[in-house]
Amino acid sequence: MENWLLIIVGVIFLVGIVAGAVRGFVKIGISLLSTVLTAALFAFLAPHVGNALAQYTPLDELIQEKKAEVTVLKSRDRWYGVTYKEDKPVVVKAIQSLKDQGLYPQKLWE
Repeated sequence: MENWLLIIVGVIFLVGIVAGAVRGFVKIGISLLSTVLTAALFAFLAPHVGNALAQYTPLDELIQEKKAEVTVLKSRDRWYGVTYKEDKPVVVKAIQSLKDQGLYPQKLWE
């Protein structure tokens, strides 16, 4: 039993490795479970939210109560919008083109 200190340190080391592995597996399991639940919830709710938004807007109530009128105008112009940061360069270029053609003022936001 000369190496009792080495044995104790080895056992503590192994216990630490096992405890760390168990904690890691638990964290991965919880993360995986939350990801799966989020995806399932999104897949379940997405069609219902889309339908609700398509069927009702706050403006609908005003129209039904005859407090507002809405006219939908037709246009051949293209609509530009930024949803993702990757969209910004395309929209900036398009707006600059419209400004260069004289369709928009050069100082649009002033």
